[in-house]
Amino acid sequence: MLLNTDLVIAGANTAYLELVNAKREQIIGRPMFEAFDSGPSDEAPENVRQVRDSILHAIKTGQRDHLAIVRFSIPFEDPTGAVIYEDRFWSATHTPIRDETGKVALVLQHTTDITEIESLRHQVGAVTGETSTALDARSAAASSPAPSRFSRATASWRSNGES
Repeated sequence: MLLNTDLVIAGANTAYLELVNAKREQIIGRPMFEAFDSGPSDEAPENVRQVRDSILHAIKTGQRDHLAIVRFSIPFEDPTGAVIYEDRFWSATHTPIRDETGKVALVLQHTTDITEIESLRHQVGAVTGETSTALDARSAAASSPAPSRFSRATASWRSNGES
């Protein structure tokens, strides 16, 4: 999804629209948090704040910002036509796009639905008694690659005062 610096939706591809159960004409030109408000839950304002802060950080600094995990509900219609909100967990990256003068003009939001992974993490935690923090630490340790020859050489080169 593309947002302008006023956080108005400027574009979205088909994959994004399918992921968030939206139609292009329903969201283009609308403020992001009007089109997607995260639902009526008590956590919704905090979820919106996290996403907004990440986008604004990307705009302000001109640097990519990443939310490893954020809960954000998506509206769906049930068979009777009533709107219900489904809790989802997302990983989101906000990448600033600059205009020809170098000023941030747009932000590309790349989102990945990690709801199934988060659900499995909670199931493992319930079985093992580990907290999410402990699971995160174990997962990070298991997925961290051993330092390569290149990274060790780079670290050594930098420690010798060369840059």
